[in-house]
Amino acid sequence: RTLILFAGLFVLASRCQGQFPPCNDGSTAACVCADGSQPDTSKFPPCDLKKGRPKCTCPDGSQIEKPKRVRPCKQGRPQCSDDTNVPFGLMCDGGGPPTVSIGGPPQCASGPLLCKNGEALACPDGSLPFSSRR
Repeated sequence: RTLILFAGLFVLASRCQGQFPPCNDGSTAACVCADGSQPDTSKFPPCDLKKGRPKCTCPDGSQIEKPKRVRPCKQGRPQCSDDTNVPFGLMCDGGGPPTVSIGGPPQCASGPLLCKNGEALACPDGSLPFSSRR
């Protein structure tokens, strides 16, 4: 369940941030949060999901390209050794929120995603989520 939630939130967040999702005609989609406000890319997620899903549309009636599903871990789910709520409770070095880029996972400008206790979010095998070292 957590993996599905994490993947779903990744897709939602990636669809409503500073760099909006690509359209199948090569243009870029425009996104608006469910409450009508613009996405705030300085926080994660950039829209208040309690108010509903963000809406993204492409110009000229083209379609948004479907994002590729990416598993964060080879096996199992990313986890914290403390009670951090994954992914909403994650932070970056210095306490800031992670950012999301199109086609990529939540990430920090430098270093791994951190749990509340300061330890890195990790896969059950000890690797970092979304890392190529898996």
